[in-house]
Amino acid sequence: MKRKVLGVLLSVVVIGAFYCLLIDSDLCFRFFHNAVTKEIRSRNSAWFKYSKIDSLYEQKHYKYFWFVRYGNESTIDIDTVFFKKNEVLMILSDKSTLGDSIKELDMICLPESAFFYLLNEGQSTSLYHVDSIIVGDTNQYQISKYKKIY
Repeated sequence: MKRKVLGVLLSVVVIGAFYCLLIDSDLCFRFFHNAVTKEIRSRNSAWFKYSKIDSLYEQKHYKYFWFVRYGNESTIDIDTVFFKKNEVLMILSDKSTLGDSIKELDMICLPESAFFYLLNEGQSTSLYHVDSIIVGDTNQYQISKYKKIY
């Protein structure tokens, strides 16, 4: 009898805790968002897709995607980044202000939310190797971290 009462009380406490979390949906969202962000950023490979990249990729079959969250000419030095510039697609966020000094790289501007999970907090750039592609209406690119660039 005591076990049944204890089980019912424990169930009520657990249901009440979940109910409180659901009432404070912002807290619940932040908890799950932080957990997902931490998990994705800790992995060495990921899947990435964005329709604007497909037409460029069909022409050149890039081996690397270089994601740039924010930057300007003084923060990005191409010569230290890479050896084969024609194999790299630079993917910039809307906040990047890059001028003529980087014209030798192919570039595309995307919203930062398109690659938010691929860069760690405070990291401005990261280079990813394109491992494989699943061709479809929108191609899916399996990418892996090549090296971190700061």
